[in-house]
Amino acid sequence: MFCGAFIFLFLIKVAFVDGCPPVCTCTTDGYGGWRTDCDGKDTETTFPTGFPRDTFLVDIRNFQVSHLPAEAFTVYPKLTYISIRENAIVTVDDNAFAGADDLVDLHITNNKIESMQNKLVELRQLQNLYLTRNKLRTLEDTLVGLTKLRKLDLSYNQISSVQGAFPGLSQLKQLDLRHNKIKDVTGVFGALGALTSLYLQHNDIRSVKFSSRELRNLRLLDLSHNRISSLADGSIFVFLPKIRTINLEHNSLSTMVANTTSFHGNDLRLSHNPWHCGCNMLVMRNWIATRNDREQINVTCSRPRRVFGEKIWDVPDEEFATNSDPPWIRMSDSFLTVQEGEDVRIDCRTTECPITKLSWKTPKSEVLELGYRAPRTSVSSEGSLFIGQIQKHEAGVYHCIAENVNGKDENVVFITVEGLTTPPPPTSRRTNFDTVLPPSRRDDNIVRATTPPEVTAPTPTPDPDYCPDLCTCDNNPAWGMSVRCRGYHFFLDTQDNVPVSAVWLKMEGFIMKVLKAKAFLHLKKVRSMSLKYNDITHITNQTFQGLTSLQFLDMSHNNIYLFHNGTFHDLGSLVQLTLKWNRIVDVNRSFVGLGRLLKLDLSHNWLVSSEGLMEGIPRLWYLDLSYNNLTSLSDTFSAPCRIRVLKLAYNDLSELDGQLTALTDLRTLEMPHNNIRRLSEDSFRRVNKIWELDLSFNNIETLRYPFQGMREIQELNLRSNQIEYLDYALRGLTTLIELDLSFNRIKTVAYELDELTELQVLDLQHNEIERLETSLKKLENLRELLLSNNGIKFLDSGFNDLRKLEHLDLRNNLITSVEDVFQGLGNLKTLHLTSNKLTSLTSLIKGPNVLEELLIDYNSIDQVDINFFNSLYNLKWLDASKNKIGNIEGLFSNLSKLEYLHLSSNKIESIGDAFKNLNKLRTLHLSNNTVKHIHRVFSNLPELEFLDLSHNVITSIRNGFSSLSKLRWLTLSHNKIISISEGFKGLDNLATLKLDHNNILFLVNGLNSLQSVRHLDASRNQINHVKGVFAGMKNLKELYLAGNSLRDIKKVFNENSQNTLKELQWLDLRDNKIDSLYRVFEGLEKLESVDLSHNNIRFLDRAFAGLSALRYIHLGHNKLQDVNGHFEDLNSLTDLNLDNNKITNIDKAFKKTPRLSWLQLTSNYISKITDAFDDSHDLVGLNLSSNSIRSLDRAFTGVDSIQHLDLTDNRVSHINGHLDSLDLRSLYLGNNSLSDMRGAFSKLDKLRSLDLTRNGLTNITGVLEGLKLLQVLDLSFNKLHSVQQCFETTPHLWWLNISHNELNAPGIESAFENLRRLEDLDLTFNNLTTLDRWFTWYQNSTYLGNNPFHCTCELLYHHYWILSRTDERIIDATCATPDRVRGEKLWETDAVKATAPRARSAPYSVVMATGNEAQLRCQIPGCPEPIRKWTLPNNKKVSSSQGRFELLENGTLKIKTVNRRDVGRYVCHASNPLGNTTSTVYLFVR
Repeated sequence: MFCGAFIFLFLIKVAFVDGCPPVCTCTTDGYGGWRTDCDGKDTETTFPTGFPRDTFLVDIRNFQVSHLPAEAFTVYPKLTYISIRENAIVTVDDNAFAGADDLVDLHITNNKIESMQNKLVELRQLQNLYLTRNKLRTLEDTLVGLTKLRKLDLSYNQISSVQGAFPGLSQLKQLDLRHNKIKDVTGVFGALGALTSLYLQHNDIRSVKFSSRELRNLRLLDLSHNRISSLADGSIFVFLPKIRTINLEHNSLSTMVANTTSFHGNDLRLSHNPWHCGCNMLVMRNWIATRNDREQINVTCSRPRRVFGEKIWDVPDEEFATNSDPPWIRMSDSFLTVQEGEDVRIDCRTTECPITKLSWKTPKSEVLELGYRAPRTSVSSEGSLFIGQIQKHEAGVYHCIAENVNGKDENVVFITVEGLTTPPPPTSRRTNFDTVLPPSRRDDNIVRATTPPEVTAPTPTPDPDYCPDLCTCDNNPAWGMSVRCRGYHFFLDTQDNVPVSAVWLKMEGFIMKVLKAKAFLHLKKVRSMSLKYNDITHITNQTFQGLTSLQFLDMSHNNIYLFHNGTFHDLGSLVQLTLKWNRIVDVNRSFVGLGRLLKLDLSHNWLVSSEGLMEGIPRLWYLDLSYNNLTSLSDTFSAPCRIRVLKLAYNDLSELDGQLTALTDLRTLEMPHNNIRRLSEDSFRRVNKIWELDLSFNNIETLRYPFQGMREIQELNLRSNQIEYLDYALRGLTTLIELDLSFNRIKTVAYELDELTELQVLDLQHNEIERLETSLKKLENLRELLLSNNGIKFLDSGFNDLRKLEHLDLRNNLITSVEDVFQGLGNLKTLHLTSNKLTSLTSLIKGPNVLEELLIDYNSIDQVDINFFNSLYNLKWLDASKNKIGNIEGLFSNLSKLEYLHLSSNKIESIGDAFKNLNKLRTLHLSNNTVKHIHRVFSNLPELEFLDLSHNVITSIRNGFSSLSKLRWLTLSHNKIISISEGFKGLDNLATLKLDHNNILFLVNGLNSLQSVRHLDASRNQINHVKGVFAGMKNLKELYLAGNSLRDIKKVFNENSQNTLKELQWLDLRDNKIDSLYRVFEGLEKLESVDLSHNNIRFLDRAFAGLSALRYIHLGHNKLQDVNGHFEDLNSLTDLNLDNNKITNIDKAFKKTPRLSWLQLTSNYISKITDAFDDSHDLVGLNLSSNSIRSLDRAFTGVDSIQHLDLTDNRVSHINGHLDSLDLRSLYLGNNSLSDMRGAFSKLDKLRSLDLTRNGLTNITGVLEGLKLLQVLDLSFNKLHSVQQCFETTPHLWWLNISHNELNAPGIESAFENLRRLEDLDLTFNNLTTLDRWFTWYQNSTYLGNNPFHCTCELLYHHYWILSRTDERIIDATCATPDRVRGEKLWETDAVKATAPRARSAPYSVVMATGNEAQLRCQIPGCPEPIRKWTLPNNKKVSSSQGRFELLENGTLKIKTVNRRDVGRYVCHASNPLGNTTSTVYLFVR
C-alpha cells in the first residue's frame, strides 16, 4: 500500500519521462496539465524541444541561443504561458509562435532582440506581454492584432518612436515604456481608452500634450527623468479626468501652466526642476501653499538667485513681482502703408505679469495712455491704437512703450500715408500677431504689411431695430451693423433671420451640421464672419453665394472633413480663411476661386496630403499646416507662389528634397516636431530669401550642405535632433545671427563654424562635447555662448578671440581648471561655471574686463588664491555656494561694485575683514557654515538689505550689526545664540528678523530699538521672560514665540498705552507653559490670529474681549474646563479650535459668535449639546469626536449650514431625524453605538462621505437609501455578513472600505455590479473563501488580504485576473485551504489549475406526455464550472431563459407544456477556459 502511494505521488509531482527534454523539469498539476522549466545554465546552445503535449506553462532561461525557431510551440494546444528570459536571442522567426493560439502570457525578457515586427500576429488571446531589457528600436507592426492585450512592458529598450505603435489595443490597462529613447508622445495614445497606468520615465521627451479624446481612464502617469521643458496647453491636468498620480520630477520645467490647479489627484511630484519663481508662478504658489502634501510636491526655486533653494510656498508675495523679467512687446505691424482717409488699427500687447503700464508715443512726442479718447484717435484698454481717417501729416514713427518694476521695453511701427484722388470708405486694417517679419529682423528695409487679419468688430452703440433671439446687435455709423449670436448648443437650420445690414457677423456655439445652399444670400454687406464651434460637418457648393463683400471667414473648431470643388467659388473678395481644429482630410483644389486670399490657417486637422492645395490661391503669403498628419509636400508647391510664412510643426514629414523649390519668396519656415532624418543640398534648393528656419525636435542625423545659397538667413534652430557631425553644413551662412544646436549628439566643433562671422548667439547645450578646440576664434561677433550639460573637461585659449562675448554658460560639465582660459574676454558680463569639478581658483581674467556675474557654485573648491578676484572689479553677482571654501579673508577687497554674494554651504569659520570695501553689497548668504563670531564683521556694508546667517554656530551677536542701517531681512535661525542684548542697535529699516531654533534665554532690551520690524520669529528657544521686550516695536505685525518656556505673559503686549503693539495681527504662542490669559491681549485691536495650543491654560478670563478683528483662535491641548461666555461679541471670529481640553459644558459658549464657521471640540468631556449651536448660523464644519455625547436631541435645531460633522468616538445610539435639517457633505459616525439606521440618511441627499466604522453593525439594508451622491463610505470593523443589494442607490461611490467584518462569499455576490465608478475597494480581514466573476473585470485598487480563500479551480479566472495586474502584492489574496497550499499566493499557486468539461454519460432519451414539463439534464462537469448552452432541434440557440425554455443554473433545460413540435435532438454545449464538449438528449412526446 505504502509503496503504491509513493509511486503514485512521484509520478504526479515530477516526471523525468519521455517527452521532457534532459535540461528541463516537467511538473504535473494533477489535472493532466504540465509545467516545463528549462535552465540552460549559460552553457546550452540548442533551443529545447519535445515538451509534454499537455504543457500549459514553459519557462526557458539561461540558454546561449541567438535565434528563436519557427513553430517552436505548435503542438501544445493547452499552452497559456511562455517565458523566454535571460537568453541571448537576437532574432525571432516569423512563425515562432504559430499554433499557440490560446497563449495568455508571453515573457521574452533580458535578450538582445532588435525587432518583433509581425512576430505576434497569431496571438489573438494574448493578455500580458513582456519585452523588457532587449534592444528593440521600433514597434512598427509589432502589436498588430493583439486586441485583448491588458499589460505591456517595453521598458529598457532603445525605442525612439511610438507613433502608431498601439493600434486596436482598446483593452490595454498598463503600459511600461521606461528607459527608452522616446522623444514625442503627442497623439500616440488615442486608441488606449482603457489604459490606467503609463510609465514613461527615463526617456528623452521634451513636451507633453494630450487631447480630450485619449487616456480618459488613466490614473497613474510617470514622466520623471525626461527633458520636458513645457507642458504646452496644460492638457496633462485638464484632459485626464481620472488621474490620481503624476510624476514630473527631474525634468526641465521652469514655469507651470495655470490649469495645474485643476489637478484633483492625490500624488503630484514636481521636484528637481529648474523652477523660475516669477510672477507667473504666483497662482501655483498659492495653490500649493494650501495643500497638505506640498512637501511631496516639492517645488524648489532655482531662479532668480536670491530665492535659490527656497520652497515656493516660503517665498513672500512681493518677491514674485521682482523675480520676474522686464516686459516684452508684440506688435501687429512693424511697417504699414495706408491710403489717406483710411481707418488704422495697430495692436500692441505686452506681458501681464507683473502688472505692466502700456502707452503710445506719437511722431509729435505726445504720450497716449490706455483709455485715451479724442475725436479721431483712441487707445483701447488692451493697448490697441485706433486712428480714424488718417491724414498725411500723421505719418511717421509710433512708439509702443511697456514698463513694469523690472524694466522697460519699446517697439515701433512705421506708418506711411499715401494720397488718394477719391477717399475710400472707412476700412479696418488690423494684422494678426503672426507677421511676415521675423521678431529679430535687423535690416533697415521697410516692407509694406499686406496682412489682412482676423478682424474683431469694435464695440458700437446699440441698435434699437430688430435683432434675432440669442443675438446682440449694435450699429455704428462708422463701422456698420455688428451681430453677435451665441447658440448655447441649440440647433440652427437657417440663417435667414440675420439682419441684412450686418457687416460684422459672429454665429458661434450652435449645432448647424450642414450649411445649406445660399444660406447667406441676403447678407450682401458682411465683411467678417465667424462660424466657430458650430459642429459643422458639411458645406454645399452654393453655401456662400451672395457674400461678395466677405473678406474674413473663420470656421475653426468644427467637424468639417471635406470640401467640394467650388465651395468657395463665390468668395472672390476673401483675404483670410481660418479652418483650424476641424477634421479636414483632403484639400485638393478646395480653394479654387479665392484669388485674393492672403492668409490660410489649416492647422489642427487630419490632413495626410496637401496635393493641389495651392491651386487658385496665387496671392497667398501665410500658410499654417501645423498639427496635421502630412508625410510629404510633393505636388503641393509645384508652381511659383508668394508664400512668405509657412508653418508645418507637428506633422510626420520625413524628407524635403525638391518639395520647396517654388517658394522663392519664403521668409519664415517652421517645421519643428516632424520626423525629418536627413537634409541634403536639394532640401531647400532655391529657397534663398529665408530669414528664419526652425527644424527643432526632428530626428535629423546628417546634414549634406542643405543651407547653400541662404544669403539672408538670420535664425537657424536645429535643437533636439540626432546630429553628430556638422562638417561643412553651415558653410556660407554669413548673415546668420542666432544658431541653436542644443540637445543633439555633437562631439566636436573644429572648423564647422568658421564662416559664421556675423553669429551673435550660439547654443550648444546638452551635447557630447568633451573638449573645445580653437574652433570658435573666427566668431568675432559672438555675444552669447551656451555650452552647459556637455562633457567638457578641458578649456584651452580658444575663447581669447571672442572679444565681443558677453554671456558664457559652462554649467554642468567636468571642467577641472579655468586658469588663463578667459584672458581675452574683455566684454564678458556673465560667466556660469556651476556644477563642474573645480577644486581651486588661481586666476580668471587678468586684463581689463566688465564681468558682472560669476557663478561657481556646486563645485568642490577648497582653495582660492588671494588675488583671484582682484581683477574682477566690475563684479556685481557672485555665487560660490555649495563648495568647500574655508578662508575668505582678503578675497573680496577689490569688489567694490558687488551687490549679491552667496557663500552658503561652505566651511567658513571666520569672517574677519572679508567684506571690507563691499560698499554696494545688498544681499549676503552665509548659511550652513561654521561661523562662530560676527563681532563688527559687517561694519563696512552700508547698502546691505538681506543677510542670512542661519545654520551656523554663532553664540553672540553683540556689536554684530550696528552699522547696517538699510538691512531689511536678517536670518539667524539654527545657531547657538544665548543672548541678544544690544545686538540690533542701528537696524532702523529691519522688517524681518528670524531668531528661531537658538538657545536664547532672555530677550530683555535686545529688541527695543527695532521699531521698523514687522515679522519677528523667536520660536524654539528657551525664553522664559519677555516682559518689556516689545515696548518699542510699534510696527510689529507677526510675532512667533512657539516652543519656548513662557509662563506669565500678563501685560507683555500692552505694557503701557503709548507702546502697545497696536499693529500686531498674528501671534503664535504654541508649546509654552502659559497658565493664565488675564488681560494679556488688551489693546491688540488689529489681532487676527492667535495660537495658544499646547500650554497649561485653565481659565480664559474673557481674554479676548474687545478683539473685534480676531478671526482665528487655537486653544487646543490645554486644560480648559469652562468656555461659556468667553467668545461673546467676537464678530469676526471664523475658526475656533478647542480640542484636547477638559470641557464639559458648552451651553452658552458660542451664543454671540455670528461668523463662526469652523469649530473643533474633539477630545473633551462633552456629554450634552442640546441647543449649543442655535446661534451659529454660519457654522460649516463641526468636530465633536472623542467626547461622551449620547443624544443628538435638539442639537442642531435652526442650524442648517453645517456641511462637515464629525461625531466619531462618542456614545450616540440613534440619529433618526436629528440630522435632517443639515446641509451635510461629510459625516463621521465611527465608534459609536448605532444599531438600527434604516432610513437615517434618507434626507441627506448631498452627502459625499460617510464613516460608520466600529459600530457593531450587522445589517445595513436600507441604510444608504437617498445617498445618491455618496462617494466615500467606510464600513470597516463591524459585524456585517452580507452587503447584497446595499449599494443600488449609491452609483457615485468610488471609495469603499468593508474590511474587518464577517463577510462571506454569498454575502458579496453581485453586490458591487452597480458601482461603475468604484476605484478603491477594501475587503481585507473577512471570511471570503471565493469570489464572484465581477472581480475578474474590475481593474481598480483592490485589497483582499487576510481572507481564508479556498484555492481550487473555481478561482482560476481570478488567478489570471491578478496575473494581468501589477498590484498583486496589494491585492494580497492568500490561500488558506486546501492544507497543501496554505500560505501560497493565489496568483502563484498551482492549486487553481482547471479541468476541461467532460461528458459523464452517453446520449439518452426522455419521453414526456403532451402538456407536461420536461427537464433535460446537461451532465458535463468541469472546473471552473462550465458555461452551458443548448441547441434545439430547429438549430435555434438557447443561452438564457426565453419563452417556454428556461435555463437553470446547473445547465438543465426546462421546457414548459411540451408538444409534438418539440420532438427531436437537443445538444448541450459546455465550455470553460480549458476546452469544450457536448452532450446529447433525445426528446419524445406521446
